[in-house]
Amino acid sequence: MKNIKIAIIDNGVNESLLKSPLEHKILVSNEGECFFDNDNMEQVSFMHGTICAMIIEKYFPESILSSVKVLNENGKGLLSKLHPAMEWCLQHQIQIINLSLGSTYFEDKEPIQKLINQYAMQGLLVIAANSNSEYVSYPASLSNVIGVATDSKKYNRFTYKGNLGINVLAPVKQELMIREEKIIIQQSNSYAAPYITALISRICTNISSVNIHEVIKNLQPIAKNYGIFFLPQYYEPDWIHTALVKTSKIKSRAKYYFNTVEGMTGEKMHLIDTVIIDDLSQIKEGNFYNKNIVYLGNQIVKQPITDRFFWSSQNKMKYILDSRNDEEVTELNIPTILCEWDGYMDEMFFLSELKRSFYQDNYHVYTVSFHVESVLYGLEYIPEEALKEEYESALDYFFYRQTYCKQNVALLLGLSPDIMPHSERLQEKADLRVIFEKQEYNYQVSFFCEDIITEQILLQEVGFESIQIIFQKIKEILGGNINE
Repeated sequence: MKNIKIAIIDNGVNESLLKSPLEHKILVSNEGECFFDNDNMEQVSFMHGTICAMIIEKYFPESILSSVKVLNENGKGLLSKLHPAMEWCLQHQIQIINLSLGSTYFEDKEPIQKLINQYAMQGLLVIAANSNSEYVSYPASLSNVIGVATDSKKYNRFTYKGNLGINVLAPVKQELMIREEKIIIQQSNSYAAPYITALISRICTNISSVNIHEVIKNLQPIAKNYGIFFLPQYYEPDWIHTALVKTSKIKSRAKYYFNTVEGMTGEKMHLIDTVIIDDLSQIKEGNFYNKNIVYLGNQIVKQPITDRFFWSSQNKMKYILDSRNDEEVTELNIPTILCEWDGYMDEMFFLSELKRSFYQDNYHVYTVSFHVESVLYGLEYIPEEALKEEYESALDYFFYRQTYCKQNVALLLGLSPDIMPHSERLQEKADLRVIFEKQEYNYQVSFFCEDIITEQILLQEVGFESIQIIFQKIKEILGGNINE
């Protein structure tokens, strides 16, 4: 049995309440420096980190615990402290991180995602609590994290099904002995996470590799014994840190959300975590079985072809259909914006930059493309098949739940000429249609509300400046219908 080192990144741990001493007590300063934490934890009334440590110790007494303080005594802290905290863990041979914290703010997703993927590739396993709200939180929702919530009536199984990116639900009730007094811990996702951390740490003492795939494979068979409920594992390809891209898809001016390598050879395989392909034969040819795979082709994949993350368009279609609930779909209470073009458009660039314009003005917009390569640019991909009449209610519900859980203020969709024949229903329901018509030397852009042209402009090209102009026009036309 090997030793497992666990870091509790939180608001500190009162060592006197543990049965075994901490291996390290670290404080991360506002400047990102790591020091010995000599704060008097007896004076801290909010015992968040301490309770997390006690739960882990209760269910895994052999744990070797360290405290890395990034939050103040009230549980507040700077996102910038997470990077030095994780780097410290890596440098001190920590294998597992318990994060009973996170953010529901959309602007925090990108930096947290990059950080998680960077350290996952280097061998750190993160177990994170979901927010105690109904909203997507980071990092718990990310694929490279084991996201945890309580299994209760308030935080029910359907709420988390395919919407919040959570892996497991843990029992609600926790009892601890604090100085010979029995304490019942309040229902909270924060305290569900250390319970899972303890069980996973125990598993890791007997497996060769501490990684998310091995852990989940070994935890699933014993889940019922510990009151754990596993949720369906539908995930977006958000895990990529560095990829080898072997696809014939047209490359956009837009940047991938991840790093890439060129001229891959056998000795460089350790540099990548993911291979992106559109031909399944490439897996065998390149011996990519032990890598994460994003498959952009059209073949039906009937069985797993890797023990790691595998994503394809059929995964996404299943995700949409399985997230459907019997309850009546509530109409979207956010505006729907369609951007349509009659000829070639660098769709990934246009949608990425328009999304960025919204983002920079503090608007979180759910930005959709119907082309599979959009997943490489951090856009929301919807298979063209989902536009069929038979899937109408499923797609409506998917949009409703996704935009609610991600706190989006608008739904933005790109429609290329090949999608147009199947988009009549979307056009009918749109609050605003932005239509691009390619002319000899420019683009005519028409803005339609309720089938009436409210404005027309001419653009010589669709570049950074012109996309900003389009964004401002959308804001002017929709006015107060976009709520911050």
